[in-house]
Amino acid sequence: MKFSIKKIGKLNRFFYRLFCNLIYILKRDESKETEIIENINKFSPYLLNNKKEFRKIYKDMLGQKYLYGVSYLDEYFLYDFPKRNWAERQNFVYTDEYLNCTKKIKTKEVEDNPILKDKFLAYQTLKKYYKRDIVKINSFEDFSEFSSFTKKHPVFLIKKETGSLGKNIIKYDLSNGKINARTLFLSLLSKGQWIAEEIIQQCDEMASFHPESVNTVRIATYYDENKKLTKLFAMFRTGSGDSVVDNASSGGICASIDLNSGIIESDGYRKNGEIVKNHPDTNHIIKDYQIPRWNELLKLADELAFAVPYYNYIGWDFALTNDGWVVVEGNSRPNINSIQMCSGKGLRKILDETVGLN
Repeated sequence: MKFSIKKIGKLNRFFYRLFCNLIYILKRDESKETEIIENINKFSPYLLNNKKEFRKIYKDMLGQKYLYGVSYLDEYFLYDFPKRNWAERQNFVYTDEYLNCTKKIKTKEVEDNPILKDKFLAYQTLKKYYKRDIVKINSFEDFSEFSSFTKKHPVFLIKKETGSLGKNIIKYDLSNGKINARTLFLSLLSKGQWIAEEIIQQCDEMASFHPESVNTVRIATYYDENKKLTKLFAMFRTGSGDSVVDNASSGGICASIDLNSGIIESDGYRKNGEIVKNHPDTNHIIKDYQIPRWNELLKLADELAFAVPYYNYIGWDFALTNDGWVVVEGNSRPNINSIQMCSGKGLRKILDETVGLN
């Protein structure tokens, strides 16, 4: 059982070091030594040449893991804990704690409601906000509609109907005649259930970061039993290299956005902790960029917050076209690791005041 972060906060440094030494003796896991060393090498390679500092960090990692549930294989370094003092660390929310708190808002109605789990159902529910064509590939009966779709949109995206984290997203171009609609349809159908989606034509301003991917803004919204709405955070995301997606889990870059102004307030970050000041492909400076038409986006987020039955906590992904903002998708229980990493600020206060951590 993990200790309450508030109670542990009362321990002084002496007792914390004592605890870390004890847990180092009792809980050091030799089977994971290689994995831990690889992680230290990825984030802080200098530690491997300094045995004393390595042991100090290792003990601290174990202390944070067993006191708070901090994952020493990502969170400890992504949140830059080696450089943070005791009080700063307590502002962060860790994965186990976050998952436990979000379970409280996952009612039976939410569990039984597949809208945000199924990309096609989400599209049907929120079609006026998507403003593009999407068809499903679930059975042979779907081929006629798929064929008509490909004639209208010969270049399109294929996504797993219940996919996440930017995985299983493939861009197809049928205009060159190398593959026809029927062959592709049958191939996809043999591998599960998919959707075919018209490609979002983002505006030049947002495309300037990385034209190959649709670059998005995520805004997390939450409303309580009194319908009081809170925007929890905003984050910019852009792809890199040949990737058509912007997800951090797929090699993308993320940065924190000031909710009030729409200005990107941090440098970019990759999921391995790399800091990106200028986009590696376009040299576009990330920090201090003003997201266009920000007030329009805030109004859209307010409207969407109540658009999906039973879900009161959603991370919305938006893209900006010449005609305005469109929804890319909605995510129940949105990931908070990336925003805490790139902002350098924990979400403890706002999550405790809204969703409730205890």
